[in-house]
Amino acid sequence: ILTARSNWTERVQGLNAGADDYLPKPFEFDELKARLNAIIRRKDGRTTDQISVDGFRLNASYRTLTTPDQKEFRLTATEFRLLQCFLRSPDRVFSQDELVETLYNIERCPTRNVVQVYIARLRKII
Repeated sequence: ILTARSNWTERVQGLNAGADDYLPKPFEFDELKARLNAIIRRKDGRTTDQISVDGFRLNASYRTLTTPDQKEFRLTATEFRLLQCFLRSPDRVFSQDELVETLYNIERCPTRNVVQVYIARLRKII
C-alpha cells in the first residue's frame, strides 16, 4: 500500500488486511525500489538477491556475476536478464523466441541476432 496515511494503526490495519507492505508518503524512490525487490524475492521463494548455480553467483543488487574462481563481472541490464533466465532454470533449453520475449517488450523487439550477440558476450565471461 502506498498512501499519505502514516498513522501506525492504519499501517497495522493495512498489513492485517493482506497488504505485503505499507509505505507512507512522502517516500524515497530507492526505498520503494528496495521494498519492491524484497517482495519479488519472496514471491519467487528467494530470501536473497543472489542466484547460485555450479559456483556461479549472480547478484541482483549489484548486477554482477562472480565465477567459481571468484572473478567478478559487472553486467549490462540485458546480459543480467539473460543470465538470470538461464540460472533460474539451469536444466531448461530455451528457444530463441522465448529469450527475445524474456528480454524485450513488444514495442522494442530487436532482430533475433541480438540474442546471439549477448549469448556470445556471456560465453566470453564464463
